[in-house]
Amino acid sequence: MAVYLLSYDLRGSRGYKELHGELELFGAVQVLRSAWYFNREGTTAEVMEHHFKALVESDDGLIVFEVGEWVMRTPDNISFD
Repeated sequence: MAVYLLSYDLRGSRGYKELHGELELFGAVQVLRSAWYFNREGTTAEVMEHHFKALVESDDGLIVFEVGEWVMRTPDNISFD
């Protein structure tokens, strides 16, 4: 099973409930304001990017990485609201 990191740069003030809902369906964990990680089996980063880009606008930025070992640090009082 591979671990993926998805990050986006959403331009404008559009709502992205569909994107966030899909990330939740994937069991993704939000690690920074616009970065999520999730596990997925039998796919590639390219397939995941194609899947998620259908949920954002054409002027938004989106990147998906397949990651190996990694370390994360966030402040204890972090809030993404």
